Amino acid sequence: MEPVVLTCDACGARIRSSNPARARTRPCPRCQGSLAPAVDRWAAIEAAAIPGPAVEVEHAADRPTRPTRRARRWPTVAAALLATLGAGASLAIREPSIAGIAGLDRSAPPAVSAPPAPEAPALTVEPPPFEAEGEPAEPDALPVLPDLAASPAEAPVGLALRDEGPKGVGMPPPPPAPSGDLRPTGRPVIPAPPRPDRPEAPDLAAPPAPAPPKPDAAPAAAAPRRVLVRDPQGRAVVAREHGWHKGRMAAVLPDGQIGWPDGLVDTDRPFVPLSMEELRRQLQDTDFPTFRVQSTKHYLVFYQGSENFARASGVLLERLHDGLTDALKRFNLPVTPAEFPLVAVIFKTEDDFRANRKVAPDVQAYYEILSNRIYFYEKSSRDGESPEVAALRKPQTVAHEGTHQLLHNVGIQPRLSDWPLWLVEGFAEYCSPPKATKKGTDWAGLGQINPIHLATIRDLDDPVAVQVQGQGQGQGRVATPAIGKDRRVPLVEYLATRKELTPTDYALSWGLTHYLARQQVEPFIAYLRKMSRLKPFEDQSPEQQLAAFREAFGTDLPGIDARVGKYLARLKVPDAMALPYYAVLFEQTIGPQAIRRSAMVSQSPSVIRQWIESAPLPQGGPSQWHTVQGPTRARAFLAADQWMAEFR
Repeated sequence: MEPVVLTCDACGARIRSSNPARARTRPCPRCQGSLAPAVDRWAAIEAAAIPGPAVEVEHAADRPTRPTRRARRWPTVAAALLATLGAGASLAIREPSIAGIAGLDRSAPPAVSAPPAPEAPALTVEPPPFEAEGEPAEPDALPVLPDLAASPAEAPVGLALRDEGPKGVGMPPPPPAPSGDLRPTGRPVIPAPPRPDRPEAPDLAAPPAPAPPKPDAAPAAAAPRRVLVRDPQGRAVVAREHGWHKGRMAAVLPDGQIGWPDGLVDTDRPFVPLSMEELRRQLQDTDFPTFRVQSTKHYLVFYQGSENFARASGVLLERLHDGLTDALKRFNLPVTPAEFPLVAVIFKTEDDFRANRKVAPDVQAYYEILSNRIYFYEKSSRDGESPEVAALRKPQTVAHEGTHQLLHNVGIQPRLSDWPLWLVEGFAEYCSPPKATKKGTDWAGLGQINPIHLATIRDLDDPVAVQVQGQGQGQGRVATPAIGKDRRVPLVEYLATRKELTPTDYALSWGLTHYLARQQVEPFIAYLRKMSRLKPFEDQSPEQQLAAFREAFGTDLPGIDARVGKYLARLKVPDAMALPYYAVLFEQTIGPQAIRRSAMVSQSPSVIRQWIESAPLPQGGPSQWHTVQGPTRARAFLAADQWMAEFR
């Protein structure tokens, strides 16, 4: 860059420097006074004098894609919590370009590239040597502030919620709607919050254990570094250090987004988050100009669909916010108020949601870590295939993603910290169960029974549930694909080593979390407190995560496994939430004239989906499947046996 002239405040000496960022740390060569005020004054003049460069948004469709975990499985919503950082079921992982700020699309960090001004390049990480004396720079040779860039490492983009049921023509029919409890419509109904005379107060456990003693106060940490950067709109702003990864600093912008400066210009100016109104105006002018917006106490809800659904979603998120933060505070966990307004983005349809960002077909919603926003949609063309199930999934989806967002914003789960994947998704599922009411569907509150997960666990524990075998012409018996974890491995050890979660792994994570939060309250709270101290970008290997679990809950993993199983076996699903049994009938062409049939019986959409995905033989031809619903397991088995008998 061209040299600039700095004027020392102490002695008035004019000093020529080709790198003000480095000059800020050097004394004046004449009086040995600090040059920091001169550098800050130069930066302020630069910010006011030079308009920001144009911003180019790189869309997901223009970027090369990488396989996503299960995506929120959140690829990440639901690959590992950080594929490069360690966990992952609901995280979408991408290889970002270095020339952009991450967080605008679903499958990869959004690249918002800000080209440097033509008259001078952006400041570099490694500045050139300091020059003390010399000729002043030309008046028009003012340097530019650093731009934000995507991390040179793989960066997690979002926690995504995946649909746990099978898709397409063969989707199991919905469970029958109990009289007066579920509306047989394709449109979900999210009721208003409880009446004031019956406030809802969800608990982490029942009954709550006495609060553990507060730990000794730790020594005060040094204040995060503050630097001047240009935001995606080209404006000079103060960003705050969030962490370091592979030699580069990640910085938080005033709107809550995280990016990587391509140069560092330190400043003593305060870091000031945007207000609710400032962020609303910024997002309506930039990212969401065609969206309407509703404001609540803690949330900005941008929406394309109906006002009623947006309002109901905002009400649910506020109830979740108050219920979850109150529960965490009761156990003396380090809860802090959200620093930034929380943003929810609701697309009108599933097609609009998928057009905005390319995601896996079963990803229904996601929390984007880098932009700090949650994304979901109001309607799907498939809602009519299973209206009751679709209605139940709406409040669960909003609460699941809202839990991810809250934990990352109230001091419990630092953004880009490496939590175990089972805890990331298991805790979100613990906080988001739905319920059927006479008026439709609603959020059930923290720690209530999730009928789909409980049905999944019961099927996994009961070999009879999938005992029907397959048969192929001229091939004899064909084994049914194995579903679930290896029974020889304890549950905790199995989950701790997972790089991504299957649909049935979500149920297992929910079950383990439910047991710990209800039956091991004090150790679980201590474990959450330890997890909250993890720093961004601190890699945690599966061995370290397993060791942390043993430290909190004991080393007898088979014993813990047995206690979890006994606890879950005692849980009961309310009659209004009971699921039917399905006989799943599968057929595949093998060769020019041979066919192969297989069947299974399950009450769990998650088990059905995973079985269907693994049933086709790679060397086989086209396949198809359908389901027959039965009121009891015996009736479902009868339907499966009759279908298989036709083949024999």
